[in-house]
Amino acid sequence: MAKVRFKRRPENPNLRVGARNSEKPYFYRLVVDGKRGSIAFPTPESKAYYLNCIKTILPTFPVEILAYTLVTNRAYFIVATFDQQTVSHMRMMQAVNKAYSQYYNKYYKGAGYVFKTTVRSKRIKDLLDVADSIMIVHSQPYATRLSDSYSYEFSSYNERPGTGIANLNSFYFMVGEVEEGDAILGAAHAKGPRFLPADFVNLPELDKFDVIMDNIMVDYGYYDRDRVPNDVMHRAITELNERGGYSFDYITKRLDLNEENKYEMLIKVIVDLALTFDQTYDESISNLGIEFTSNSKARSTLIDVVVVMSNRTGYSYDYIMNVLGLAYPNYGFLVELIRYMSDMKGLSFVSCIKKLGIYHEPEYVLRLVEGVEEIG
Repeated sequence: MAKVRFKRRPENPNLRVGARNSEKPYFYRLVVDGKRGSIAFPTPESKAYYLNCIKTILPTFPVEILAYTLVTNRAYFIVATFDQQTVSHMRMMQAVNKAYSQYYNKYYKGAGYVFKTTVRSKRIKDLLDVADSIMIVHSQPYATRLSDSYSYEFSSYNERPGTGIANLNSFYFMVGEVEEGDAILGAAHAKGPRFLPADFVNLPELDKFDVIMDNIMVDYGYYDRDRVPNDVMHRAITELNERGGYSFDYITKRLDLNEENKYEMLIKVIVDLALTFDQTYDESISNLGIEFTSNSKARSTLIDVVVVMSNRTGYSYDYIMNVLGLAYPNYGFLVELIRYMSDMKGLSFVSCIKKLGIYHEPEYVLRLVEGVEEIG
């Protein structure tokens, strides 16, 4: 594309990029992922604070942001970096995420890091692809059902030139003419909102299974897999799933777990994911790659999860259902649960009701369990 006289658009004088070691920018797509089972940006105030972190840190790096969008648990960016070694944009995001994590942990009762350790990125070499990538980033509120169109508060699409954190100066510079750049951008946005393509960024590289498992064993004080007891093994499986994204079947095959122990281990792992990583029951099943062969098998698994969680924590039935993200009181399920506990432990229905902490209309629940009254 022929270069012509470059005409600069108005820019925010407070957002000049840091020291450059290159005059030619490189363009990247970036995706910041919240940790699985958490919500990185739970409120409008949290999204605004994240953008403020960027606004504060951005001028110290040779990086320009062309486009951004913040959704519930993810942030998307198109950036230009004037760095010959092309590491500044990753260092900038690390600084932003660290600053935001301190805020998040203070005001949202978190602990540790809010985001996954790897910021996913992919270089964009074609200017038409840069324009298309900007359009895709602006499409994400629509794709995630946060907005009916491009109109969304926490997106660069609605920023007025010179007032926000995004500018297109590097794009116009490479195109060579503002009008031509606008035409390219207009053609990209005319395609309408789009979902995120599978190849938008590079997939994160998962650590090797053995490396993760070795680190986990050291964390728990074991150095030989064959010597890890069952009451620790379920925690190791939980960590393998959370850290590496491995399915339950894959983990148990790699660990050569006995078939007779797999179901018991699965129940404990689901409970661990709920209590340690705040995952709902449905999220755990999905993340573990579990597929039930029948509705009755799915039902019995959930019952066992509730029983184990009750035994381990002493939480009441309503609290457990809330932790698992399930409907309450769900009398049909509750009746099955109480009858199952009674048969398994030899307890009376009344004792089971007390153990589950059911203090709201326990007489009604008892009549349901005894079959005296039908569920209304």
